[in-house]
Amino acid sequence: MPGELKVSLHQTGPIPLKLDFACPPGEVLALFGPSGSGKSTVLRAIAGLYQPEEGRVSCADACWQDSARSIFLKPQQRQVGLVFQNYALFPHMTALSNVMAAMGHLPQSERGKRAADLLSRMGLMNEAQDRRPSALSGGQQQRVAVARALARDPQVLLLDEPFSALDALRKNELLPFIAKLAREVKIPVIYVSHAMDEVLRLADTLVLLEQGRVAASGPLEEVLSDIRLKPLTGRYDAGSVMHAVIEGHDEAYQLTHLSLKDSTRLKVGRVDAPKGSQVRLRIHARDVGLALTPPWDISIQNILPCMVAEISQSESHLADVLLKTGENGEGSPLWSQVTRFSVAQLGLRPGSRVYAMIKAMSIARSDLAEIA
Repeated sequence: MPGELKVSLHQTGPIPLKLDFACPPGEVLALFGPSGSGKSTVLRAIAGLYQPEEGRVSCADACWQDSARSIFLKPQQRQVGLVFQNYALFPHMTALSNVMAAMGHLPQSERGKRAADLLSRMGLMNEAQDRRPSALSGGQQQRVAVARALARDPQVLLLDEPFSALDALRKNELLPFIAKLAREVKIPVIYVSHAMDEVLRLADTLVLLEQGRVAASGPLEEVLSDIRLKPLTGRYDAGSVMHAVIEGHDEAYQLTHLSLKDSTRLKVGRVDAPKGSQVRLRIHARDVGLALTPPWDISIQNILPCMVAEISQSESHLADVLLKTGENGEGSPLWSQVTRFSVAQLGLRPGSRVYAMIKAMSIARSDLAEIA
């Protein structure tokens, strides 16, 4: 039966590790951090491809590693599905045969139908199933690799930067399948990436790694909206992540109307999702301007009443202003990055009432993700 994955890894060298986290079934936990932070090492340890000095890895009722009891199961003894950056498909086999090759635990008579079902779930129809990898696009090959990982009926699915070899178009084709898949298979999914747009669209929980240790972890929206974590989440990508509901679409002007939890409304470029859908959106701090009074006769479509919650001034010319939406600051957190001169000129301090200005065009499609 599917169950929670629990990971505790500790060692001083050669690769320092000090981390503890858990991922419940049906959720996606993203490991995010700079190169060398230990992301892939953690995945290899979960899979049994690497044994740290101390650690415990368990899923549901199965213990895969416990250094205190000298337990360490080999990779083939762990029910883990692993997808790498490279597809590692057998070139002489069709897509269907590649998936069937991972089904040694099933009777031969059941493998064909099961493999076809998995490939169909990944959006690969009969004509693609009969092709060899060389006749498939990169995105199609990666779908086959995911289907093959699921063919083992794993208790955990591990994805090690699976989109890094794909162009933006192929990646955008594949992301919805992975997002939907995580909910359907109802097993823990651990996802390694250095691309924030992928994390935004896939993850429920975010674990930030820095030199082999957990620098921060928690619900995606909370971690990405923490102004103190900007050096780890990316200074250019810094911003707020919010939940919203699609209220409707303006077909004439190709806009979508969103409603935040405090009934604040936003206009963004047309989103291809039905009315009532829940979405997650990211608003970059650099795209949020501030005013003391509601501005009129301007092109900016989103003018939100807010209250200043916190101001962080760096040694550079910039300042980070943490806002709360709503007349009395009862709503969602929203970052704004302005100059220190602007903070002084406007006389901003915690408790100040301001109006945040956000261009509809500044919220790109990659900054929006429909929540399954």
